[in-house]
Amino acid sequence: MVRIGKYRHIKVVTLPQDNTKEVSADEWNDDHDEDGFDGFTSQTPTITISSGALLATDTLTVAAAESGTVDTLDTITTTNTNVEDQIYLFADTGDTITVTHEAGGAGQIHLLDKVDKDASETVPIILMRKGDDWYEFGGEGGESSVGIYGDGSDGDVVISTNTTLTADKNYQNLTVNVGITLNTSGFIVRVFETLTNNGTITDDDSGGQTAGAAGATKNGYIAGGAGRSGTAGNNGDGGALGGTAGVFGKGGGVVIIFANILDNIGSITANGEDGTDGGNGAGSQTGGGGAGGAGSGGQHGIVSVTYSTLTAIGTITSLGGSGGNGGSGGANGAGGGGAGGAGGAGSDGFDDTNGQTGKAGAASGGAGNDATASTSGGAGGAGGGGGGGSNGAGGSGAAGTGNFDNPPILRQT
Repeated sequence: MVRIGKYRHIKVVTLPQDNTKEVSADEWNDDHDEDGFDGFTSQTPTITISSGALLATDTLTVAAAESGTVDTLDTITTTNTNVEDQIYLFADTGDTITVTHEAGGAGQIHLLDKVDKDASETVPIILMRKGDDWYEFGGEGGESSVGIYGDGSDGDVVISTNTTLTADKNYQNLTVNVGITLNTSGFIVRVFETLTNNGTITDDDSGGQTAGAAGATKNGYIAGGAGRSGTAGNNGDGGALGGTAGVFGKGGGVVIIFANILDNIGSITANGEDGTDGGNGAGSQTGGGGAGGAGSGGQHGIVSVTYSTLTAIGTITSLGGSGGNGGSGGANGAGGGGAGGAGGAGSDGFDDTNGQTGKAGAASGGAGNDATASTSGGAGGAGGGGGGGSNGAGGSGAAGTGNFDNPPILRQT
């Protein structure tokens, strides 16, 4: 096959060669000089991301954050490009640009390691357009590569005391001892060789920490929201104290692990905490106090575990917390008992639907009601029994609602 010089003119001149002219037929039709480098000069030094999209104009493309210094790149608009065009993608100086893997829609980006990653200021992400999508190519990567399992730069580590991470980790080998907890705090754990977990790996920090609070966003995942507290019971007619309110359950966190070999004998969890029980109302001869409503359970978190070889799976869960039990009304009294406290409302579900709302407390002097089970996830606690008494006991506290579960994400490369 005859080799044709790159960038040779498509138009071939057929007129006779005129050596008196600086450029004539032979010069025009000749192959271009193939010595030197194949380089690129950008028309636009930097291009600002707009709502997650980048309108590229050059092979050499530098992406800048839309506002501040942190942004996410979901798609590269195909307007100025053709199929099989290439882009050398850099981050602008001082900016953190996270490139999303398979965000969806035209112009989405398929990365070799199949996980989101930050663009570099000095090492390009090389992309080629196929159809309306962009595909990373060249260098290391891909599901079968050790790239997603880190570089082992943090060495061999044995966790022998409860430990909280403050940054992403790249272990060579990692062992968590029996009875020990590794709190990832939402940071990514990569293990180049073997993760041996005999204890617990979880995230205690990213879930909602106050009643009804949303969870934090870590590495593209949203941690579980906190449940809601119950309501304290009302005092009885004669002054008997109502029961204390049950406390909400904290939301589950975000646990992301990449381990070449996974030996999980212990547990890897991002569970929402259970709500606590409501307190009992005090008894009195002049009217019992109402019971406290229970707290509702915290929302599930996120567990994502990617591995090449599995030797033991152990326990891997991301469960919603259960609601607590409503307290019992105070017993015996000539006056009417106080009303029971209302149960805590369920926290918002992960799919943006509202959680189940707690039952209202029983009326003054009413008998305890049985709780209904949550539609999914942890079961609601049982309502407290009404106090006995011929002249009106305190009402029962409402049960706290449970929160639904979420299956962990397990991927084998």
